[in-house]
Amino acid sequence: MKLKDIYLLVEETAQAKMPHLQYIDLQKKQFERDTENYPIPVPALLVEFGGASFSNLAKHRQIGDSTVSIYFYQELVTDTFNKAELRDETIELLDSKEEIFQHFEGLKVDDTTQLVRQSESDFTFEKNNVWFKVTFSFAQYEKKKENTGKIKAIPVIIVET
Repeated sequence: MKLKDIYLLVEETAQAKMPHLQYIDLQKKQFERDTENYPIPVPALLVEFGGASFSNLAKHRQIGDSTVSIYFYQELVTDTFNKAELRDETIELLDSKEEIFQHFEGLKVDDTTQLVRQSESDFTFEKNNVWFKVTFSFAQYEKKKENTGKIKAIPVIIVET
Protein backbone atom coordinates (compact mmCIF):
# COMPACT_ATOMS: atom_id res chain seq x y z
CA MET A 1 0.00 0.00 0.00
CA LYS A 2 1.53 3.28 -1.07
CA LEU A 3 0.07 5.57 1.61
CA LYS A 4 1.23 3.27 4.40
CA ASP A 5 4.70 3.19 2.85
CA ILE A 6 4.80 6.99 2.55
CA TYR A 7 3.71 7.39 6.17
CA LEU A 8 6.37 4.95 7.37
CA LEU A 9 9.05 6.76 5.33
CA VAL A 10 7.98 10.15 6.72
CA GLU A 11 8.02 8.71 10.26
CA GLU A 12 11.47 7.16 9.76
CA THR A 13 12.85 10.37 8.25
CA ALA A 14 11.42 12.49 11.07
CA GLN A 15 12.93 10.22 13.72
CA ALA A 16 16.34 10.37 12.02
CA LYS A 17 16.46 14.07 11.17
CA MET A 18 14.37 15.59 13.97
CA PRO A 19 15.42 13.75 17.13
CA HIS A 20 13.88 16.50 19.26
CA LEU A 21 10.36 15.33 18.26
CA GLN A 22 8.34 13.91 21.13
CA TYR A 23 5.35 12.62 19.14
CA ILE A 24 4.75 11.41 15.57
CA ASP A 25 1.32 10.21 14.46
CA LEU A 26 -1.34 10.34 11.79
CA GLN A 27 -3.37 13.55 11.97
CA LYS A 28 -6.62 12.77 13.74
CA LYS A 29 -7.32 16.29 15.04
CA GLN A 30 -5.68 15.35 18.33
CA PHE A 31 -4.96 18.95 19.30
CA GLU A 32 -8.51 20.06 18.49
CA ARG A 33 -9.90 17.31 20.74
CA ASP A 34 -7.35 17.61 23.53
CA THR A 35 -9.95 17.05 26.25
CA GLU A 36 -10.65 13.60 24.75
CA ASN A 37 -6.98 12.64 24.50
CA TYR A 38 -4.06 12.35 26.82
CA PRO A 39 -1.80 15.39 26.78
CA ILE A 40 0.19 15.31 23.56
CA PRO A 41 3.85 16.17 24.03
CA VAL A 42 5.42 18.74 21.73
CA PRO A 43 7.26 19.16 19.47
CA ALA A 44 4.89 16.94 17.53
CA LEU A 45 4.61 16.00 13.89
CA LEU A 46 1.28 14.84 12.45
CA VAL A 47 0.77 13.41 8.96
CA GLU A 48 -2.43 13.76 6.93
CA PHE A 49 -3.18 12.40 3.46
CA GLY A 50 -5.48 14.22 1.05
CA GLY A 51 -7.80 12.48 -1.36
CA ALA A 52 -6.56 11.40 -4.77
CA SER A 53 -7.79 12.43 -8.20
CA PHE A 54 -7.27 9.60 -10.70
CA SER A 55 -7.07 9.58 -14.47
CA ASN A 56 -6.51 6.77 -16.94
CA LEU A 57 -3.14 6.15 -18.55
CA ALA A 58 -4.03 2.99 -20.41
CA LYS A 59 -6.20 -0.07 -20.06
CA HIS A 60 -6.18 -1.17 -16.40
CA ARG A 61 -3.65 1.52 -15.47
CA GLN A 62 -4.25 4.84 -13.69
CA ILE A 63 -2.33 7.72 -12.16
CA GLY A 64 -3.56 9.53 -9.07
CA ASP A 65 -2.55 12.99 -7.91
CA SER A 66 -2.61 13.36 -4.14
CA THR A 67 -1.17 15.28 -1.21
CA VAL A 68 0.40 14.61 2.15
CA SER A 69 0.46 17.37 4.77
CA ILE A 70 2.99 17.56 7.56
CA TYR A 71 1.65 19.40 10.63
CA PHE A 72 4.30 20.63 13.03
CA TYR A 73 3.29 21.61 16.59
CA GLN A 74 5.66 23.31 18.96
CA GLU A 75 5.37 24.85 22.39
CA LEU A 76 4.38 28.49 22.19
CA VAL A 77 7.25 30.81 22.87
CA THR A 78 7.03 34.45 23.81
CA ASP A 79 7.74 37.88 22.45
CA THR A 80 10.28 39.04 19.90
CA PHE A 81 10.83 42.58 21.14
CA ASN A 82 14.38 43.55 21.98
CA LYS A 83 15.64 41.87 25.16
CA ALA A 84 12.63 39.52 25.43
CA GLU A 85 13.59 36.45 27.44
CA LEU A 86 12.92 33.88 24.67
CA ARG A 87 13.46 36.21 21.72
CA ASP A 88 15.96 33.98 19.87
CA GLU A 89 13.82 30.84 20.25
CA THR A 90 10.78 32.72 18.96
CA ILE A 91 12.63 34.03 15.90
CA GLU A 92 13.87 30.50 15.13
CA LEU A 93 10.24 29.55 14.45
CA LEU A 94 10.50 31.46 11.19
CA ASP A 95 12.89 28.83 9.77
CA SER A 96 10.93 25.78 10.94
CA LYS A 97 8.88 25.60 7.70
CA GLU A 98 12.11 25.44 5.72
CA GLU A 99 13.32 22.64 8.00
CA ILE A 100 10.21 20.58 7.19
CA PHE A 101 10.70 21.29 3.48
CA GLN A 102 14.36 20.23 3.57
CA HIS A 103 13.64 16.98 5.40
CA PHE A 104 10.70 15.71 3.35
CA GLU A 105 11.00 17.20 -0.16
CA GLY A 106 12.03 14.48 -2.61
CA LEU A 107 11.02 11.45 -0.54
CA LYS A 108 9.39 8.69 -2.58
CA VAL A 109 8.30 5.10 -2.41
CA ASP A 110 7.75 2.56 -5.20
CA ASP A 111 5.12 3.52 -7.76
CA THR A 112 5.00 7.19 -6.74
CA THR A 113 6.69 10.39 -7.77
CA GLN A 114 8.81 12.35 -5.31
CA LEU A 115 7.15 14.55 -2.70
CA VAL A 116 7.13 18.14 -3.99
CA ARG A 117 6.22 21.09 -1.75
CA GLN A 118 2.86 22.48 -2.82
CA SER A 119 1.96 24.97 -0.07
CA GLU A 120 2.59 26.18 3.46
CA SER A 121 0.04 27.49 5.96
CA ASP A 122 0.45 30.52 8.16
CA PHE A 123 1.62 30.07 11.73
CA THR A 124 -1.35 29.48 14.01
CA PHE A 125 -1.06 30.38 17.68
CA GLU A 126 -3.45 28.42 19.89
CA LYS A 127 -3.48 27.75 23.61
CA ASN A 128 0.09 26.81 24.51
CA ASN A 129 1.20 25.83 21.01
CA VAL A 130 2.13 27.26 17.65
CA TRP A 131 1.61 25.13 14.56
CA PHE A 132 1.78 25.18 10.77
CA LYS A 133 1.52 22.68 7.94
CA VAL A 134 3.53 22.06 4.82
CA THR A 135 1.70 20.20 2.05
CA PHE A 136 3.50 18.07 -0.51
CA SER A 137 2.03 16.69 -3.73
CA PHE A 138 2.84 13.37 -5.34
CA ALA A 139 1.44 11.02 -7.97
CA GLN A 140 0.61 7.37 -7.49
CA TYR A 141 1.02 5.05 -10.44
CA GLU A 142 -1.31 2.09 -10.53
CA LYS A 143 0.33 -1.02 -11.86
CA LYS A 144 -1.27 -2.76 -14.79
CA LYS A 145 -3.30 -5.65 -13.54
CA GLU A 146 -3.25 -8.74 -15.64
CA ASN A 147 -6.60 -10.10 -16.74
CA THR A 148 -6.68 -13.45 -14.99
CA GLY A 149 -10.28 -14.32 -15.81
CA LYS A 150 -11.17 -17.32 -17.96
CA ILE A 151 -11.49 -16.72 -21.64
CA LYS A 152 -14.94 -17.59 -22.92
CA ALA A 153 -15.24 -19.25 -26.27
CA ILE A 154 -18.12 -17.81 -28.21
CA PRO A 155 -19.48 -20.18 -30.82
CA VAL A 156 -19.70 -18.72 -34.28
CA ILE A 157 -22.56 -19.84 -36.47
CA ILE A 158 -22.07 -19.40 -40.16
CA VAL A 159 -25.26 -19.26 -42.14
CA GLU A 160 -25.00 -19.79 -45.83
CA THR A 161 -27.50 -18.06 -48.03
